[in-house]
Amino acid sequence: MALLARRFPSEAHVEEKTPRPPENGNAEPAGSGGAADRRAGEKKAGKADVSSWKLLGLGLQLALTVAVFAWLGKWLQGRYGWPDWTTIAFASFGIAVGLYYFVKETQR
Repeated sequence: MALLARRFPSEAHVEEKTPRPPENGNAEPAGSGGAADRRAGEKKAGKADVSSWKLLGLGLQLALTVAVFAWLGKWLQGRYGWPDWTTIAFASFGIAVGLYYFVKETQR
């Protein structure tokens, strides 16, 4: 077998069960942007879709938090005659609470 491997090196690849380089010489090193990297990117893209839905939900939650606090400030202002800055103060508090939760969730 060793004699055969020396005379016909291409046969040695078959015998040893090692992967052969492509016949056309277009060997792709890892990280070169080739087909293997694209396939790995496709697998990661599926994972990223779940992540993007999560971020979309967090953005919606941020917007709703600000809207609820702004509405609460406006309602308190109209109901109890509180000063005009009440709506701004409650909306600002809603922004702070929403951003805190948003940052906390995205750092997981």
